[in-house]
Amino acid sequence: VPRDVVLNPAGTKAYVIDDNVNVRVVSLTATPTATSIPISGAQMVAVSPSGGLVYVTNGGSFTGPGGGTITVINGTTNAVTATIGGMTSPQDAVFSPDGTRAYVVNANISSSGVGNGFLSVINTANNTIVATAGLGPAPGADDAVSKDGRFVYVGGDLASTNTLLVVNSTT
Repeated sequence: VPRDVVLNPAGTKAYVIDDNVNVRVVSLTATPTATSIPISGAQMVAVSPSGGLVYVTNGGSFTGPGGGTITVINGTTNAVTATIGGMTSPQDAVFSPDGTRAYVVNANISSSGVGNGFLSVINTANNTIVATAGLGPAPGADDAVSKDGRFVYVGGDLASTNTLLVVNSTT
């Protein structure tokens, strides 16, 4: 059962999370083909504005502190090029409009419940976490970036809070 589907900016590839164990890269050409990349615990996928980077969040539920990761895929070759640690129940990732930063919502879910979540800011040039921002209890699983890259929006739905969190990405 597909969990998440995202197209690259050119519309030539679809990245499909399949049963939390694979990312299927589907070529959307006249003769479609598919490549499977095994990624255990795959949750959500994000593609950079250039299409050159693909981030897959892993271990979205009950992973405990530091138990989740981001798998980095080269959008041209479909090769896994890096794994970024330091996440706690990563849910969704989104890239800044210029592709230099990625923002990852960490729900901080454990077997004892939902803790205070946080937003990880990743420098995409070297795939390192450069900042974190607290999101409070039960941040949502989705985020978005404003067109100018100034704000990151996070839905607060894991505890039915019906809130929208706004993070200023410039501070």
